[in-house]
Amino acid sequence: MTPPRAPTDTSPLPAANEEQVVAYLRGHPGFLQRHADVLVHQTPPSRFKEGGVADLQSYMIERLQHDGAALRKITEELATATRQQARLVRRIHEAALLLLSCRDAAAVQPMLTEDLPNLLDLDVVILGFEPDDQLQPFLGFTRFPPGMVDRVLGLADVVLRPIGGGDPVVFGPAAGLVKAAAVIRLTPPLGPPGLLALGSRDDLGGFGGQGTELLSFLGRVLECCLDHWMAAAIFARPASD
Repeated sequence: MTPPRAPTDTSPLPAANEEQVVAYLRGHPGFLQRHADVLVHQTPPSRFKEGGVADLQSYMIERLQHDGAALRKITEELATATRQQARLVRRIHEAALLLLSCRDAAAVQPMLTEDLPNLLDLDVVILGFEPDDQLQPFLGFTRFPPGMVDRVLGLADVVLRPIGGGDPVVFGPAAGLVKAAAVIRLTPPLGPPGLLALGSRDDLGGFGGQGTELLSFLGRVLECCLDHWMAAAIFARPASD
């Protein structure tokens, strides 16, 4: 029969005093080689005890400590940005696959209202078009007045609005929810000009910088899908007498 274990003492250990720290370092001369980062947080002693003498060595050490801390901060920020960008690339690729999985324009509507907002951490997604003779397959989407796409986007294919992005003309009744927005131009060869608007009540996360290129890629994928759906709808129309 196994004897019962003695209770484990979970009380915190007492802090080491200076004498114990000095004794440990003397007994382990390789400690600072293995943990050189500890030195960065220490204040170097001055070589001159008398006042009025400038110790350039101490100044240089302090400057190196400051520069090292700044470099570590930049490295951490770069690593964070890289991780955010990788997550954004993965999400955009997943969104593109969702679009490609839709067999027609009707199938994309629930994807825009449910799947895409959840995937890209958005609150509102609007897909709309200007009026056109070929608009029949897109009647389930938002109708914009003629020329509105150019008025919203100008000459750009993607516009980011990090503050005050809730344009009522674009987002309609949902404009009050939108703090930041991204608007993507759509020019399907067989369909009318349109736009894809992404709105968030917070911010757009990593959509700045290279995120603009990813949004442009998503727009081009959607254009290809729209062209395919339009061609299928035209082909499915009964021949006129």
